[in-house]
Amino acid sequence: MASSCERWIDSLQFSSLFWSPPQDAQQRKDQITAYVEYFGQFTSEQFPEDIAELIRNCYPSKELRLFDDVLAIFVLHHPEHGHAVFLPIISCIIDGTQEYDRSIPPFASFISLVCPSSENEYSEQWALACGEILRILTHYNRPIYKVDHQHSEADRSDSGSLATSNSANGDVQQERKPFRPLSPWITDILLAAPLEIEASVGSSYNLIEFHAIFMFVSQDENSVKNLMALSYCTEEEKLTWNRQCKCITVYINALVFATC
Repeated sequence: MASSCERWIDSLQFSSLFWSPPQDAQQRKDQITAYVEYFGQFTSEQFPEDIAELIRNCYPSKELRLFDDVLAIFVLHHPEHGHAVFLPIISCIIDGTQEYDRSIPPFASFISLVCPSSENEYSEQWALACGEILRILTHYNRPIYKVDHQHSEADRSDSGSLATSNSANGDVQQERKPFRPLSPWITDILLAAPLEIEASVGSSYNLIEFHAIFMFVSQDENSVKNLMALSYCTEEEKLTWNRQCKCITVYINALVFATC
């Protein structure tokens, strides 16, 4: 008889959720759907703590698991719980536990979510989830300052006197360099996302606003350059980017004016 205090995540410990995804596409889709529906039954006040525990126990890891895609599809269907899913992942990046790499879990699954393989997957729900993902990432993409210590050769050769000689011979340069740890992830998401798609309901979902909001919030010059470079684009695509840059400039100016 199961204990009355057993948590729902305890029953998942030895489940297929943490196995490699099935090779068969339909079987994989069915399993992901089943787990997403199962997760949806436990979105109570305890859910953020439970899902954070599952995430901390899985990552960092380069091993592909069904769990990776389940997280992404869960956010797709339940963007209102996106914060609960992203916060523990973001915490791992900020504290250095997890290094960002677009090709490894769980980042690859979220990038794939933004760029579905079939146009039939574009929907109002998809647009809502993409917007929530970018909103969360830009909100927590605050600058972190690191002080670079560059020691002289004398100090490197005599570590014993390092503590007492820092003021005289030690740190020849100290510079506080700000960086935003989530910018690479945001950039990859924006580069993967289509510039504009037509939803089945006939509405046009334009992602210009998402680009503009990211640029305004992050103020990350390198990421902006990465977005605009796109040397592999066709001439027509470059013209599209140029037109969008003008729209983005107007949009950013509107945001600045609104926050003054």
